[in-house]
Amino acid sequence: MAVKIEIPYEGTVSVPTPPDKAFAYLADLEKSIPGNFPGVASFQAQGADTYQWAFEKVGYSGYELEIQLVTQAKKEAPSKITLKSVPGKGTALFDGSWALSPKGSGTQIAFQGKLQLELPIPGFLKGMATPLAEKEIRKLFDRYLRHVEKNLG
Repeated sequence: MAVKIEIPYEGTVSVPTPPDKAFAYLADLEKSIPGNFPGVASFQAQGADTYQWAFEKVGYSGYELEIQLVTQAKKEAPSKITLKSVPGKGTALFDGSWALSPKGSGTQIAFQGKLQLELPIPGFLKGMATPLAEKEIRKLFDRYLRHVEKNLG
């Protein structure tokens, strides 16, 4: 038995990098995702703007979670990058976007995402496991934004 959960996330960082350079950095997904996103074991192109993600396995109290997903990117220079899950591929779904806007001589980057996955646990553990999974996934997103901020700083 598995428990389905959905984890939304929103975060914003400001960097001194001009918008066109920040966009170019983030739009190079094959470098910017594995270089900044913690826990990504592999990130590989599967065709035109389609990418397969595989995360390191996470274990807790005898239960093991392996997240794999496939997303398709849409890049709208110089202000937006969107990722949409390819349904039926992988063990999770992720939809996310980066909205870039000028802020002084730098850029404000608003990131939002939603991860949907199944926890391989019995239903009676949902009340305990869901908050823990949400907390850990949000920490991954927080660390991702800190890495982006550092690398564009």
